[in-house]
Amino acid sequence: MATKAKKKTETGESVIRIEGMHKWFGNFHALKDIDLEVFQGEKIVICGPSGSGKSTLIRCINRLEEHQQGIINVHGTNLTNDLKDIETIRSDVGMVFQKPNPFPKSIYDNVAYGPRLHGMARTTEELNHIVEDALRAAGLWEEVHDRLD
Repeated sequence: MATKAKKKTETGESVIRIEGMHKWFGNFHALKDIDLEVFQGEKIVICGPSGSGKSTLIRCINRLEEHQQGIINVHGTNLTNDLKDIETIRSDVGMVFQKPNPFPKSIYDNVAYGPRLHGMARTTEELNHIVEDALRAAGLWEEVHDRLD
């Protein structure tokens, strides 16, 4: 993973700013001195070989992983150990996971996470329908319907 990535031409408000960020897993230094700035309306691609830190970087921006050093700022909020309103950050930072179970929760709770966060269902029955519809649309309902919990 490139250690320095900075936009040369600023085109508006910075929505993600990373300065001197480091991430370790034990003694393994996974992300080294990362600098990145993403501006409002800008679309970026993070690419590289397997194991280069792409997912780890995105997981740090979404606060699914904690970084140990440096600054990560999303929409003016510094991501620190005492961050209380992480759900707001996660509602603004999207990602597609490599593994089918992004959170250590059941299949049902993983699928229901977004609809719950955004108040898309008023009742458990409505949420059940949303989960089933999503799994059917992904072609997974028949495979997982009997092990949602």
